[in-house]
Amino acid sequence: GAIAGEAYFGEKCPPEKLEQLERSIAIAEKREGKVLAGVLVSYFGFEKRTLKDAKQREGIFLLTEREVNKIAARFGYRQL
Repeated sequence: GAIAGEAYFGEKCPPEKLEQLERSIAIAEKREGKVLAGVLVSYFGFEKRTLKDAKQREGIFLLTEREVNKIAARFGYRQL
């Protein structure tokens, strides 16, 4: 299976970016078959509505700068 991802590097990530992630998931499903997860990364965090909307969607994961840096440290990569 595949993992679809989107990144947002502005202010707090708006809910429209979730819609873009869902379109990316649909494209990945057509090309790769099963999509295991959708990941939305936002360095500056997420708007409250984005958090609320994401909780209602199965298989969607949100990562902030903190989580990205934890992953980078775990695998020996440079942190952001």
